[in-house]
Amino acid sequence: MRWSQRTKRAIAFLFRPYNDIDVFVEDSVSLGMYEVLLGRMLRGEARITRVHQLGNRATVVAECQRDQLPSGRRRLYIIDADSDLVFGTPAPALLHLYRLGVYTSENLLFSKAAALEIAYESLTNVERAAVDNILAFDDLVAQLTGELVPLFVWYAAVYSLDNRIETVGYSVMQLCSSVGGVHELDAAKVSARIAHLEAALVIGVTQPVVDATVASLSSQVPRTAESLARFVSGKTYLLPLLFHRLRFRTSLTGNLEQFKVRLARYAEIDIDPGLLDAVTACSRG
Repeated sequence: MRWSQRTKRAIAFLFRPYNDIDVFVEDSVSLGMYEVLLGRMLRGEARITRVHQLGNRATVVAECQRDQLPSGRRRLYIIDADSDLVFGTPAPALLHLYRLGVYTSENLLFSKAAALEIAYESLTNVERAAVDNILAFDDLVAQLTGELVPLFVWYAAVYSLDNRIETVGYSVMQLCSSVGGVHELDAAKVSARIAHLEAALVIGVTQPVVDATVASLSSQVPRTAESLARFVSGKTYLLPLLFHRLRFRTSLTGNLEQFKVRLARYAEIDIDPGLLDAVTACSRG
């Protein structure tokens, strides 16, 4: 069922007796993930019984703009950073608004510790010490860093030079090949995707401009694990790939949304220190 924004506001009002803080997020499908992760960040200092999903980023910002006057309620509006981080775009200057320090909220869950814990739960007859070798999380990070960081540099170049070229909605599964029954990122397909983006760009922009833009962006987003965790979409790239890896290597059950909730139970709560500070400050009024 789809609710109007007025109805969503009314629901938030109805939950006030059960929420010490009103939290509004850029989301429509991952309620449990937010409630678990933010609940852990509160450390028992305040209650969030219900997180309120407002949909897309523009809606969250618009609702926050309408909520700038004092009201006596503690509240927090949370939006993804997307490509703002690469370009250094400042967050909207609004009270109660927090823009994540990572590409999407799902990036907060891309955690080795959380993945290992879920792998251990799924490998019911394997000793904990062996789980790290089975999952090979560090190998996955190294592979994804080498392939996806450059790809997202090109996505940022497209956004900067010609945002009419389609990048949103391109499934990471289109960049994978089935290897032994599991979907693995295919370096050749990633290279072909980059070549396609370059060919599309140079139709309307000169090659020197494209080269200079990519070089500048690459200097800001080096090929490191930190860049992977911050600048590559956790929602559409990192978590789907991690999910498929666990399903194949550890017999993980459930779907991707359930996987997110489980990751939220174990991920470090300070992956985005700014969010932790914002939630803590809000909980203390």
